[in-house]
Amino acid sequence: MAESVDTSHWTHRLFVERLDLFLPFLEKAEDRAEAEIAVLARLLGELGLPSGGRILGTACGIGRHALPLARRGYRVTGFDIDPLYVEQARDRAAVQSGYAEVFVGDVREVGSHLAGRGPFYAIANMFMSIDYYGRASDLALFQGLGSIVYNNWEFYEGSGTDLCLRLKLDLDHTVYSVDDLRGMVEEAGWEFVEGLGSQREDDLRLAGLTPDMMDMWVVVRWPHTT
Repeated sequence: MAESVDTSHWTHRLFVERLDLFLPFLEKAEDRAEAEIAVLARLLGELGLPSGGRILGTACGIGRHALPLARRGYRVTGFDIDPLYVEQARDRAAVQSGYAEVFVGDVREVGSHLAGRGPFYAIANMFMSIDYYGRASDLALFQGLGSIVYNNWEFYEGSGTDLCLRLKLDLDHTVYSVDDLRGMVEEAGWEFVEGLGSQREDDLRLAGLTPDMMDMWVVVRWPHTT
């Protein structure tokens, strides 16, 4: 996934050669960082991220989001292409509570940078950290990040301090979108009728599929009946 560094690219000229010019903007943006982290922490809690879970912050800058996450008890690893920003983030991390590791790295080389550091329960890509190098690089970035996400299930028995781990599974499976499923069933010869969704409630009702729904129902028809 690694790419040769293009020193003429605007990101290198701004974030490496003239990194001081963008720093005041980042410092001013800290005013809203705590509010953003409060929302992010709520989302992570709703998604079941465990207390002390490992989070990766890509293009973390001066740590506007990484450091507040560490103060909230998460174990945070962050990286940024800008050495000055990383130095500031490290200095601030050293005088606050929580665990935060920050290093210099390029998002286009995420796989090599994070060898041995994962897996992570969540990845936070805040502010403007994609669409800098074009769609192909962004696609490679997301594919690389997918290889370091925590992807296993743990089954426990008991409660409180008497919890006992009964089984741990490393999962290797795919979560399909409705468009993925539609493409596959149509390729297999089926006719796609509609995609519906539902919430997991006692009064189960189907409606047009939206991203916030817990379950997806895909209706297909075999059109080749004789």
